[in-house]
Amino acid sequence: MIVNIVCLDSTSTSLSWELGEAFFCQPEISFINQLLRTHIDNSIADAWLIWDPVYSLPDRILICSLMDHKTDVWHTGLTTGMAGQPEFIKNVAPSWMYSVDADPEIPSVSWRLNLRCCLIRTSVLQELGLPSDKYDSIEASGLELGFRCIKSGALLRHIPNFSSAKPITNAQLSFRDQIRFIFDCFGKNWASLVLLQKFFSRPFQSTSTYREMNAWEKEDQLQNFLVEIPPETRSVDISVVLPTLKRYDYLPTCLESLRKQSLSATEIVCVDQNPEGERRPDIYDQFQDLPIKVIWQNAMGQSTARNQALLEAKGEWLFFADDDSVYPPDTLQKHWDLANYCCADASTGVSVPPREYQIPKDYLHVRIAHNLDTGNCLIRKSTVIEAGGFDFNFDFGKGADLDLGMRIYKNGGVIVHNPFVQRIHYKAQGGLREFGVLWDNRSVDRKSPTPPATISYYFLRHFPKILAYRAIIKMVLLSSLPSSQVIEGRESQVRKSLLVEILRFPFTLPRVIKSIKVAQKMLKQGPKLLQI
Repeated sequence: MIVNIVCLDSTSTSLSWELGEAFFCQPEISFINQLLRTHIDNSIADAWLIWDPVYSLPDRILICSLMDHKTDVWHTGLTTGMAGQPEFIKNVAPSWMYSVDADPEIPSVSWRLNLRCCLIRTSVLQELGLPSDKYDSIEASGLELGFRCIKSGALLRHIPNFSSAKPITNAQLSFRDQIRFIFDCFGKNWASLVLLQKFFSRPFQSTSTYREMNAWEKEDQLQNFLVEIPPETRSVDISVVLPTLKRYDYLPTCLESLRKQSLSATEIVCVDQNPEGERRPDIYDQFQDLPIKVIWQNAMGQSTARNQALLEAKGEWLFFADDDSVYPPDTLQKHWDLANYCCADASTGVSVPPREYQIPKDYLHVRIAHNLDTGNCLIRKSTVIEAGGFDFNFDFGKGADLDLGMRIYKNGGVIVHNPFVQRIHYKAQGGLREFGVLWDNRSVDRKSPTPPATISYYFLRHFPKILAYRAIIKMVLLSSLPSSQVIEGRESQVRKSLLVEILRFPFTLPRVIKSIKVAQKMLKQGPKLLQI
């Protein structure tokens, strides 16, 4: 293993470094970029350590240990000034899972890397590009590289003990660098919107930056970093968790797709919540060759059902399925392959409707997952238990999977997005729809809370208050769009939705306030997690 080091100190000429070559340059992004550009293409090194002597030199034994794992970038960003940066991202992506940082004292997924103390595999720099020299500061360039990595499929990890540097106050990024970050990562339209918002408080900076922005060029950041995943040959105990309610017309098709799995499940725990007089044991009798364990449960609720299955399941891993879905024959195998290859705690797949559908570009490659789909995911059982299972507050409301995914992330867990597993999701009547829950961003009617109170509860619980309110308002303004269009970012539909909802907002505001008030009551009562 060879690890080259770039010491950000041009006054030094020697450094005791046994893992590879040592290079020296001034602590400016243009010099870092130039040095790497000169050496990276023909480099035989496995990784590069970029290090500022103001921090302690990372331990060589720790570096060797980290390089044995399937991670691509390691850094100390959350304890060296990058937490919460850049500030302007709050104006663009307030609802994004990784706009919130995990505890800086634990290892966790984080794109907020600090270029002054980070270890990066050579393959990342070769395939995804070097730190951009378009920024004024090293810090801003590091944030853009981290964002580029997490979007393109590189696996990043904040390691608090990577360097013994003491935590410092957050870095102060320039106005221009922050707008440049938004421009590069989200596009000119979002950068223009942020400038408009900042114009009233910083008119001169906003005007001059807008003029400069017209000459900027944006490169396509989205690349497919991980292409092929080797098959995992080790055996594994998987328990399928399958709640069902009012969907007997779809359940046999779902079970048939589980019957055809190339990697067989150890058991299928089916929690049947149908009323006693409507239950159909004969459906399960058709699948006596499958290891089905039926739990007849009178108490309804999606969290109640899944938590009960969690208590009953014997497998080391859990596959969460929906009763109105059909799964490809290699679903379990491909989830197992990716989870093992990435050393992840969960692998979550893609859901497509039973019609012609273009999957958003961002969902076509392996990457750190931006959410968790509990209708198509494989999760380590111990990870779910450590997170507290499913919050009972979501029994009859939307957002239970978002909440569980956020808690896993905040606990330091790794969830990877698996584009190779695409289930067909019919979104049939039954299940949560029995309680008036819709599958898109809208509320049930024009009088009910919007967004659904459980969604407001999710934001208020996991996000800083200001960020939570921004996320709620953004969701309301985009509520005219189906979820798939929000993901794809179809600009014409987004603009139309914004215009409609802005004009409608004075009439919508009382419903938003109602949603927040209900969510605040839930928050005051606290989360209702599974106690084991």
